[in-house]
Amino acid sequence: MGVPMKRIDLTAIPETGQHYRFRIDPEDWRPVEEEEGAVAPAGPMEFEAEIQRAGRRMILNGHLQGRIRVRCDRCLKRFERDVDTRFRTFLALPKEMGAEAEIELGDEDLEVEFTPEEEIDALDLVREQLLLEQPMKNLCSESCKGLCSSCGADLNEGACSCSSDQGHPAFRKLEALKIKGEQD
Repeated sequence: MGVPMKRIDLTAIPETGQHYRFRIDPEDWRPVEEEEGAVAPAGPMEFEAEIQRAGRRMILNGHLQGRIRVRCDRCLKRFERDVDTRFRTFLALPKEMGAEAEIELGDEDLEVEFTPEEEIDALDLVREQLLLEQPMKNLCSESCKGLCSSCGADLNEGACSCSSDQGHPAFRKLEALKIKGEQD
């Protein structure tokens, strides 16, 4: 059985706008290879979108709520956290131009997502917003000790057998250097 598509036909949006609501279950999620494991729904997620027309462009106001599973950047263990985010994105329908046409983008075009088709997949919007919503570092806890840089042991589970005075391997050669006039 294939993954259900949650498509939004941008050409069918009336002048008054359109409201969409989707429930995204973990089994709907199709991981993309380059972000495999970066983020995934841990349970059902609710996605709402209000799309308004603005000429050939659309304004999408969205709300995404649920629970996600991410990997800790220090200890590499998976953990779950809540997501409740509101966002706005601008969409532009494809132009009827030849493939060879050269297009110059203006400053206002830098905030617009140009859709290659007249339909968009709500799952792609959700994936993009989840990735944009991620902090610089995902930590399972502020007190996470991470992994030992020498042996890879999880320091949250206890101390490893490595010598604590080893320091970072890149600086071991500096220990052998002596400053002129320095004594042992």
